[in-house]
Amino acid sequence: MIKCIIFFAIFYILAFAAGSWGNVLMTKTGSAASAFFRIAFGGCVVTAVSLLACLAGGIAGASATTCAVIAAVLIAVLIISGIISVRIMAADGTAGIGKDDIPMVVVTVAAIAAQVWAVMYFRYDNSLALRGIDTATRIFEGAKLSVSDPMMSLIGVMASILHMHPLKVVFTVLPPVMIALYNICYAALICTLCTNRKRITAFCVIVLLNLWGYQSDVLIPATLLISWFGIWVFVVHGILNVFAAVMIRYLENLPQIPDENETEDTDEDILEEWDMNKHRIINARNLAIALGVLAAVLLAAVVVLNSKINRLYDATVNLQTDMNSRCSIYEFVPDDGNAAGYLIKGSDGTVTFVGGGPASNADALGEFFDRYGNTVTDWYVYGSDEENCGAMNELIDSARVNVTKIFVIERKEME
Repeated sequence: MIKCIIFFAIFYILAFAAGSWGNVLMTKTGSAASAFFRIAFGGCVVTAVSLLACLAGGIAGASATTCAVIAAVLIAVLIISGIISVRIMAADGTAGIGKDDIPMVVVTVAAIAAQVWAVMYFRYDNSLALRGIDTATRIFEGAKLSVSDPMMSLIGVMASILHMHPLKVVFTVLPPVMIALYNICYAALICTLCTNRKRITAFCVIVLLNLWGYQSDVLIPATLLISWFGIWVFVVHGILNVFAAVMIRYLENLPQIPDENETEDTDEDILEEWDMNKHRIINARNLAIALGVLAAVLLAAVVVLNSKINRLYDATVNLQTDMNSRCSIYEFVPDDGNAAGYLIKGSDGTVTFVGGGPASNADALGEFFDRYGNTVTDWYVYGSDEENCGAMNELIDSARVNVTKIFVIERKEME
């Protein structure tokens, strides 16, 4: 718990510091960065830089420690350069938490707490939630970083630094950090889109969909909670929300189209400015449309892929269950501790036995058949001598076991 709190605090201190670049970006668009946007932007940047460091470490074959050092240096450079840029621009541009923002802050904190609680106490054994953890486990145990899965590499690096197993990192450290980040990203977008009255309503709808989806077999592939540590979830619920907020502010601050009826009365400078920005408006709209299409494609890909993985997992589980119901194998080990035979019991109740040993095994073998069935369809022995058939002959003579057919190792039937 202490490690989790420390990690949470460090991450969001870094996120707020790196969020200075969000102030720079919003100032460039002619807007001010809200506190929600600054933290959301900074958190996404810190996470993205860490993922890139893991990817580079995987390509170079670096260790987890080297990757952590590289990420720390890059984040430090990013924060320092962002603070310097803000000072040069002489405009902080950050809107603090005002009285009207307090209800939204309270709802956001409550939503984060509810979703973290849901992750820790529900559906933790889902196959999707556990997918890919083996990669992080190998990294934690000393293997090289994975190029194919930077997020799992990052989890493996975190596990090495915190000296915790990756599963413990996933279910104790990451939920409050990443789920908080995603909800803050949604809050930043909603505060950009909606008025004060509609913000809480829109945010509550998103929270309810995530909580409901997390408990639904149908919606679970599309909810962020099932894989808050997945790379595509980070892109969809983190980066795309922040990018959408920036694009909305950019479009809002473009010059308005002049009214045709008022063209003669419009100042020539405004018309010239409109002509200069006409292509920018078209490009911005096309970019917004492309962003929406990309988000839809990514979500559809996640749903389809997760659905296929779930079906494969279910088929594997059902196959194992079906095999267990169709065929059960038991080993016969007499008092001397050495295996002397194997019993195969089919789904229809038929019993096949191989081996048996000398007459000294007869009592133990009789008790063995009492547990699994005294009617043997086929009995295979390794030879017709006393050493191999003694126990079988004893049980047949005493009528303790009913045997339909007996075969020796050469497959020669004995009447």
